[in-house]
Amino acid sequence: MDLVPSFELTETQQQLRSEIRRFVDNEIKPLDLNEYEWRDDPHERTPWDVVDAAGEMGLKNLAAPVEYGGMGASALTLTMAVEEIAVGDLGLAVLFDQTWKISRIIAEMADDDLRERFFEDFIDDPRHILAVTFTEPANGTNYIVDYEGMQFDTTAETDGDEWVINGHKHYISNGADAKTYVVFAQTDPNAPAKDGTTAFLVPHDTEGFEVTHIHEKISQRIVNNATLEFNDVRVPEEHVLGEVDRGKTRTGEVLKESHIEAGASVLGVARRAFEDAWEYANQRTQGGKPIVEHQVIGHDFAQMATEIQAARSLLWTAARAVDEQGESYDHEHGHMAKVFAADTAVDVTERALTKFGGSGIMLETPIQKYHRDALSFQHSDGTQEGHRENILDHMST
Repeated sequence: MDLVPSFELTETQQQLRSEIRRFVDNEIKPLDLNEYEWRDDPHERTPWDVVDAAGEMGLKNLAAPVEYGGMGASALTLTMAVEEIAVGDLGLAVLFDQTWKISRIIAEMADDDLRERFFEDFIDDPRHILAVTFTEPANGTNYIVDYEGMQFDTTAETDGDEWVINGHKHYISNGADAKTYVVFAQTDPNAPAKDGTTAFLVPHDTEGFEVTHIHEKISQRIVNNATLEFNDVRVPEEHVLGEVDRGKTRTGEVLKESHIEAGASVLGVARRAFEDAWEYANQRTQGGKPIVEHQVIGHDFAQMATEIQAARSLLWTAARAVDEQGESYDHEHGHMAKVFAADTAVDVTERALTKFGGSGIMLETPIQKYHRDALSFQHSDGTQEGHRENILDHMST
């Protein structure tokens, strides 16, 4: 059963989708991800051979500019692609999606010399993944709703022709494994974050920077989230991305598609749970016939399929708006799409799990992993409540 329409995609997009599906079928689905995710060493939980293979086919560079060897993919292409990867595994989808987003930040905000040097190394190294550092112990939803008094606790001050960064971030996706970080620090102590935050490019081997903790989670265990410490981390002036004090605001302008891609990634998990449950329900016999032939079960599958399609329609509509409207794009579309897709994923994965009966909660049955993974996007890329607050604010103006 194919729940993904093709009529809205160009021939190039359809070809890419087919290539990603083959990649997922051949490289990700055969893996025993249950064995990977519970390994003792967090660095060994990521199937790096798969990351290497994705690099060979150009997936890691999907959002990078064409002039540097990337694909320069549109918002709709990225939205379609991340869903397809997430059908294989949400953690891997997050690994690539974070890298896509951050490569876009660097492409749009770095000066010409830094951009050239960065992409020269990035393009040819399949394990050069990226991380962005917003979340702090005191600032999670704060930076999503962007209330006037919000400031980052991580700070940066000038010292000659360098900037000195101090503070720490936590729960950072790709945080333990990235080779380059985009770090947001408060640079104007008298301004709110939107007018007083600067973005910096920080290589992983910069003196004073340290990964101090890798978080243990119930979901997205294939990708590592980490606490990062910045102790007098010095970066040169040319590592400032965009204008001083305008880093957070400019990033929001660049990454209009961020919440849309987040929703698409977790929708991929819902689709995988649906597909696995559909296959099982056609094979499992109870009451003298396949359980899908019991009307209560069959109707639930019909409803799940409808909800997945509705979520995708909202995501693709928002992505097309990003591509076609440019600076006039209304961010409300992204907030709505992410909220609806993330809630749909939790709902669908839970209902899919119940079709497996008692086996659904056993660790050897993959369906439980999909539900655990789906839960992460109740907060990842912004809490659902934060997004709803932004929707309400827009409705009230």
